[in-house]
Amino acid sequence: MRCAEIEHDLGCFVDGELAMPEQREVESHLRECQACRELANEQRRLKNALRQGSVVSPSPGLSQRLSSCLDREDGRRRWERLRPIAATVVSVFLPVAAALALVLGYVQTVEPLITDSLVKHQRNLPLEVTGGREQVQSWFDGKVPFAVPALRLEPLASLRGGRLCNLGNRDAAMLQYEQEGRKISVFVFEAQGLHLRAPNRRMIGNREVFIDRASGYQVAVFRDRELGYAIAGNVTEPEFVRLVSAAVGQSP
Repeated sequence: MRCAEIEHDLGCFVDGELAMPEQREVESHLRECQACRELANEQRRLKNALRQGSVVSPSPGLSQRLSSCLDREDGRRRWERLRPIAATVVSVFLPVAAALALVLGYVQTVEPLITDSLVKHQRNLPLEVTGGREQVQSWFDGKVPFAVPALRLEPLASLRGGRLCNLGNRDAAMLQYEQEGRKISVFVFEAQGLHLRAPNRRMIGNREVFIDRASGYQVAVFRDRELGYAIAGNVTEPEFVRLVSAAVGQSP
């Protein structure tokens, strides 16, 4: 998780309100990031002082962050006052807005998914389920709002297990494979609104695939009907294309 994501979830983390996967991700980040760790400690100190009725002054850094949060909250409240008016406007002009959105390409591009998949791939996140394809697939049932296909990539790579994660604001299933000691990550998510508008596209099988190299890693994104797939790994391009081809051939 990036520091911005941590700051967003830190209050819930300090209060013990995060779900266990997010709780572990925040704990892992705090072990490595001193700035976020200090912010968490300051939030605990402030909350404890407030519970005890003490007066405490936050540090300048925390004061600045609190001020930014208050500014955002003030903007949110202004929006709440305008929501009824906005709802009326939307109900009247929704058909026109939908047409404009289609014409102007008002869809999510692939770049944020590339960034998030690489960040998640590089982190040593613990697996929440291990075992064969059937066991891994059934573990995800009810945990994400879609059926997760555990792709069969043997003999190119073998399935080790999976865990819950997110790509941006999308719930995702992360499947971890291994190829000669190297980790391959396959992320499965709902693809609503996803558009491969980036230039690095090619046809693999019957699928249009975005495939590129970033930060020393090969990464690919493609969609098939309602599902999207992001694949990341530190392998050569020919090996990676074979992996993607095998994944494309098995997508539903």
